[in-house]
Amino acid sequence: AMKKLVRCSVIVATLIDAITINHHVPISPPQHSSAPLFHPPPWMPPRCPLRTLLLDNYDSYTYNLYQVLALVNGVPPIVVPNDAHESWDDLCAAVGPFDAVVLSPGPGRPDRPRDFGLCQDAILHSQHPILGVCLGHQGIGSAYGSSVVKAPGGVMHGRLSPVRHTGEGDGLFRGIDSGFKAVRYHSLVIAPESLADCLEKIAWTDAGDVMAVRHKSLPQWGVQFHPESVATESGARLLSNFRDLALDYNHRRGGGGGAVIHPSPHHHYSSDDQQAQDDSLQSSHDAATAEAAAKAAPRGGR
Repeated sequence: AMKKLVRCSVIVATLIDAITINHHVPISPPQHSSAPLFHPPPWMPPRCPLRTLLLDNYDSYTYNLYQVLALVNGVPPIVVPNDAHESWDDLCAAVGPFDAVVLSPGPGRPDRPRDFGLCQDAILHSQHPILGVCLGHQGIGSAYGSSVVKAPGGVMHGRLSPVRHTGEGDGLFRGIDSGFKAVRYHSLVIAPESLADCLEKIAWTDAGDVMAVRHKSLPQWGVQFHPESVATESGARLLSNFRDLALDYNHRRGGGGGAVIHPSPHHHYSSDDQQAQDDSLQSSHDAATAEAAAKAAPRGGR
């Protein structure tokens, strides 16, 4: 019964994705609720819930990210528009403690404050683990001095591309084959020759476009593609890997950026339990992916 419930949750995201994948229109972010989307069984939650701040760059994919993050993290993320507060300190004071930050996709450029808002402040001033998606990924590059330029191959409008990566490395691509297919929806890229010294390229396309970066000394990662899209292979697993990286980092720091992390008093989650959770979620995600991909071919142009 729970597997059916998980599959239903993923299918909801699938339907939203099928509508939005070729209509990159900003929407109002979902209102945060303290109630979880569903109550997973004892074997399914992560080692302990990861309370994530999802900074919304006014993008149609924010709700897709919201859904998948809620599933993999064990608690819904806190959604805050990128211009909701005057400063990063004001934002942190308003939302309370959290464990990690995800920077959503969005229209515009990361070097324009009206497009990227407080996301750059998060990159430069937050002590939390950060994952940037699409515009968020470009913003990590831009914040440290990399150039963000027009994609050499033109606008990627919901296109699938093979993505190569350096291997499991620090864990973001753990369990994900190099060459997996990912949805791309962007017209800008980080220029590889301009990549800041503090950043490392960890994934790319066959044409050489930068698809993922990591900071060499801070817990920050960026992915140009959309892991939240149902047409991206292993997208849920990548978000689960970020969850584990954030949990491990916060554990080493004694709670990370101010959130107090308490494992469940009722269950002990072994690595086998965690793998079972990831496999179950990925199976549901992949089944929905196959169905959606069979119905909709990507379209070019914007």
